[in-house]
Amino acid sequence: NRLTALPSDLTKLRGLEHFSVSYNQLIALPSSISSLTNLSTLSLSHNQISCITTEIAQLSSSLQLLDLSFNQLRQLPSEITRMSKLKQLNLSNNCLTSLPPNEFSQLAMLEELTLSNNSLQFLPIQLGALTKLSFLDISNN
Repeated sequence: NRLTALPSDLTKLRGLEHFSVSYNQLIALPSSISSLTNLSTLSLSHNQISCITTEIAQLSSSLQLLDLSFNQLRQLPSEITRMSKLKQLNLSNNCLTSLPPNEFSQLAMLEELTLSNNSLQFLPIQLGALTKLSFLDISNN
């Protein structure tokens, strides 16, 4: 698909639980996404997203799977660590050189973390506090 933006009417879909906008041409996460507070799955893979705004923290009460793979991310906002219900986080195939250091341990429910194919130079020591983590892919960094 070739979507470069999402309609502002998305705010009306308050019951939406699964949302995929993969394989488009989005360059940013629309701020209207923050009103979709019932989302449990959000897939934004294969776009051109270069930054994630702090509005993503508004999804912290429900989001369990976040797929941002195959984008142009260079950094993550520390707000991503407020997603206390997150179980799966895919950040593979981006341009990440580091991760938010201190708050990563707040992702206590995280079971799968995919960080492959980035440019990471080190991992936060707080990853060791993720006791539910059963899958970690840091290949090709």
